[in-house]
Amino acid sequence: MLDARKKTNPDERGAIAIIVALTLMTLIGFAALAMDIGRFRVAASELQSASDSGALAGAWQLNAAADGEMAARTYGSDFAEKHTADYEAGQPKPIDDVDPNTDVKTGNWDFASRVFEEGGALEDMNAVEVTTYRHADKGTAMPGWLGGLMGYNQANEVRRAVAVGLGPGCLNGFPLTIPECAMLNPDGSPKCDGTEIKLSNDIVDNGGLTSLNTENAASVNYVRNLIEGYGASKECNTSVDDDIKVMNGNPKQPVGQTIRDVLLDPDGDGVEEQVLVYLPIIDTPCPVKFNQIHHVTGYIGFWLQHVNLPNDPGGDPATDPFVTGVLECSGPPVGQAGGKWYGTKGKPRLVY
Repeated sequence: MLDARKKTNPDERGAIAIIVALTLMTLIGFAALAMDIGRFRVAASELQSASDSGALAGAWQLNAAADGEMAARTYGSDFAEKHTADYEAGQPKPIDDVDPNTDVKTGNWDFASRVFEEGGALEDMNAVEVTTYRHADKGTAMPGWLGGLMGYNQANEVRRAVAVGLGPGCLNGFPLTIPECAMLNPDGSPKCDGTEIKLSNDIVDNGGLTSLNTENAASVNYVRNLIEGYGASKECNTSVDDDIKVMNGNPKQPVGQTIRDVLLDPDGDGVEEQVLVYLPIIDTPCPVKFNQIHHVTGYIGFWLQHVNLPNDPGGDPATDPFVTGVLECSGPPVGQAGGKWYGTKGKPRLVY
């Protein structure tokens, strides 16, 4: 009886073994390459975190003066170097080559063009750029530990971050807005000796009530709710470059009463205490036109001291200002920042 099973030729068995070996080597090579690429991506993310940290730390130091610019470089380098990226000998590899003179740059961030320009006048410096590397040019390229099997011997990664500091890019703004024309003297200096914000009509008004957004009208109830929930240390509710709705004219009595009851005289003893609030500045000429949408260009601190109500004894609704107070003018009066800086320092934010 003939054996029905087909005998395998020894040569065929050898060929199969070779094919299997080659296939396994290829699969192992691709798996190794995938592992290295994943590792490189993790390192890139770690570098980005280092750049972000350094840029934010540096931006905190900006103060429109030489000492702040130097501190921004030092802090930018130091905080970036607190991070690690990739591994060496099984341990996280420190980032220890962030040069404060070349890898940390100070300059101006232009919000319109979204471009960072290094250098410039100290009073115009509003941003810090930090760059971190794992790169052959610095002798820190990442070796392909496993991917070398596929000819992938090393990888270069560069990560950059820009943070804007100095003046505030965003703040928890008070729902009362003021244009530059109402807060600056003819020579461009702030009116630090006292400011009156008038809300009567669109012929004399130099300020307005705002909803701090474009979704909601600056109605009496909406603005009163914002005042009741106001706190200078709360999270931002508006940002530079935002559009906001502004109204003025008539709602002085209910809104003014809320300002008095919530902020100036919460105990009702008739004695008003001054309170620091932050007013969004808008790009509009005086007088301010009500029921318009305006653009936020910056913020200023305002020591709110007194609110005049139409029904106050002896008051004259036609001539009395809505509120009186003093602008917070500490620091350089005008400098480019997250918008324009009028002595109001804000929390740095990443823009790139």
